[in-house]
Amino acid sequence: MNCVKRIGSALQNEGITFEINLEEKSVRIDNDKVYLVIDMLDDLGFNATVN
Repeated sequence: MNCVKRIGSALQNEGITFEINLEEKSVRIDNDKVYLVIDMLDDLGFNATVN
């Protein structure tokens, strides 16, 4: 749950609309922010891919 809080806080600070699904281990965002969010998640220590 701490991961959800870290990711959610980082995305909120950037004003990014998102939906986190812990069960699927996924974060849904707007298409125009994909690479920004991938970089942000990488900085937080998470591996991110585009599906």
